Amino acid sequence: EVPECSTQTVQSKMEQELEEKFSRFGKLESVVVKKSYNNEYSFAFIEFKEGEDASNAVNEYLLLEVGSTTLLSLGKR
Repeated sequence: EVPECSTQTVQSKMEQELEEKFSRFGKLESVVVKKSYNNEYSFAFIEFKEGEDASNAVNEYLLLEVGSTTLLSLGKR
């Protein structure tokens, strides 16, 4: 029997994967994944220490695959 993953474990794994993907642009202040109030979707807050690093990340990513989820960014290519 395979144990069920808790929401917290899934969020933690997503945070870790996002940190790995976005840290290539610069030092991160924080990565936080949250669920919507009705648990229909997740969203993330990624905070960089430097604004220029955040701008570079947004410009690079329009679509980003994290696990089986496709994330959309407001950035441009």
